[in-house]
Formats: sequence, C-alpha cells, structure tokens
Amino acid sequence: MKFLFALIFSALIVSGLRAQDFNSDEYLRAGAEDANQIFQSYLSPFMNGFGYAISNGWYNTAKTHKKLGFDLSVTMSMANIPRSELRYTFNNDDYTNLQLADPNISSAELPTIFGSSATSQNLFAELTDSDGNTIQAEFPAPPGLDPKSKIGFNVVPVPMLQLGVGLVKNTDLKLRYMPEFEREGYRISMYGVGVMHDMKQHFFGIRNLPIDISLLVAFTRLSTDFDIGADGSLDGSNQMVSTRLNSWTFQALASKKLAIITFYGGVGYNAVTSRYRMIGTYIINDAFGGTGATITLEDPIDMRFNPGGFRSTIGMRFNLGPVFLNGDYTLQEFNVLTLGFGVTIR
Repeated sequence: MKFLFALIFSALIVSGLRAQDFNSDEYLRAGAEDANQIFQSYLSPFMNGFGYAISNGWYNTAKTHKKLGFDLSVTMSMANIPRSELRYTFNNDDYTNLQLADPNISSAELPTIFGSSATSQNLFAELTDSDGNTIQAEFPAPPGLDPKSKIGFNVVPVPMLQLGVGLVKNTDLKLRYMPEFEREGYRISMYGVGVMHDMKQHFFGIRNLPIDISLLVAFTRLSTDFDIGADGSLDGSNQMVSTRLNSWTFQALASKKLAIITFYGGVGYNAVTSRYRMIGTYIINDAFGGTGATITLEDPIDMRFNPGGFRSTIGMRFNLGPVFLNGDYTLQEFNVLTLGFGVTIR
C-alpha cells in the first residue's frame, strides 16, 4: 500500500513538474523573475487542485466513536479543474526578458498544464550577463497535458489512507500517515492529524435533536523532492525540485442515519499554502545566438500558491455491517468528488 500511494503521488508531482516538452532550462534563459512568472501561470491549476484534493476525505459522518472505537478508510478525492484554468493570458508587458516570438502580437492565450497539448506560439528569451553578452533562445510555449482528451476529464486525484479512533468526551482523533519513501530520485512523505468533537453534549437545547452535530479541525502536510539533476540534462549542481503543501480544514458537520444509509454534510473553511522551489546551481549557456555568454542562477524558482475559501459538502454513506461505502461532493473554487470505503467498529 505504501508503494502504491508513493507511486501515485510521485507520478502526479512529476507530471506537474516536467510536463511533456516543458524544458525548464529554456525558460531559465529568461532569468529567474520571468521564469517564476510563467511557471506560476502554467502550474497554478495543478498546485491549487492538489491542495484542494488533499484537504478532503476527513469524514463520512458527524457521529463520533465510543471510547476506543475506530474506523479505517481508503478514499480517493478528485479535484475538478475549472474551464477557466485551462489557459492563461501571456502579455509581453508583464515580462522583462521573455516575449512572444511573433513581433506582430503582444499577447496570446496559452495553455496551462491542463490545457491543450497543441501550442501555436513560440516564445523568445534574451538575458544579458555581467559582461554585456546576451543569452538568447526561441522555443514553443509550454503545451498542456490535455488529460480530458485522453481520459475524459480534468481532475487531480489524491488517494488517502486514514485511521479514526474514539477518545474521551465524544472526541475522535483522525490520523493520516505515509512513511518517507524514496525511489530513483523521488522522495515523498505525508502526514495529517484531525480532531472531530461532538457538540450536542455542550448545549442542552439541541441534545435531543435526531441528528449528530460535530466540529472538525484537520491539518495535512505533503512533502516531495525530485532530483532533476540526476540525468545530467541541466548544467550545474545540487539541482532539486521541492514541493511542500500544508492544508487546514475547519468544518461544522451534521449527519442523520436512516436504516443503512447515513446522510452527512458540512460547511466551513479551507486554507492551503503550497510552495514549489527549484533549488541548486544552474549554468545557462547561449545555445542560440553563439555569443559564448554564460549566466549562473542559484535557486532560481520559488513560487507560493494560496488557494482556499469557504466550502460546503454533502454526501451519503452505505452501512453494510462493519463495512461502509461513502461518497460526497464539495463545492468550492475547485469542486472535489470523494469516494471511499472502509470498516468501522463502535
């Protein structure tokens, strides 16, 4: 199970970092500032979608366990990428060293990582070294992965293994954990902790309501590192792509069990902070103009993404003895569908 989760996470991260012909050394020829800007526009749907998806799957009922009762569940959360996130506007005026290669246009709609795999625009980069020599390059704008044409939909899927345990005073402790895993230059680790507390016990006026009401606070952290210098395609040393995602989820929950079906829902707030860095030393040579210029960049890419906002969830769980199946849908900036199954005792 650990290997499966690590493999899926790594595939998602790496697809976001090195999508098709998106060669980072070409964009570094525009300098760190311009490279950060175009990377931010291109990767934003992936990083934000991943942040929303990793925030889901914490609950499938508002009813807490009895003391030492527990549930063990596996979920798959799929963040839908809105149509508005399939492209971004490239304006020459927004960049210093990077421009559209066609001198007759000053702006164009370009695909994000989830956009079309076809690109009709070339970009031209020019950077001057300390001696006044220029580094130049012309290359196609980054193409998208276009997953909709391949699998029928644009989503960021995130699997999760979770344990919930009943403690004292109608409180559940929820844990997510994946031990650090390393394989062929990829390293990934993940953990999460949440607390769900029954609120009916504190208010006399609602104790007899035929529904369960709880509050949930949860945190998830995902870390990945990818050794991009291992294949020797980029000149330099200690080259690594590092991502860190932190997600906080706050929700008020309610549920009602009817026979073998439990209806549940929640409203609240989700806050995600994620960071994408390309660290190390990168030596950029002039392979286009033949000037012999060389520029060295240290830790050139450092981007932050901060998706979040109010969210509402509705779902249902089928109770088949100790086994359950559940599904829910969360409305927010990137809507998320979560499907799961597991076992529950007490």
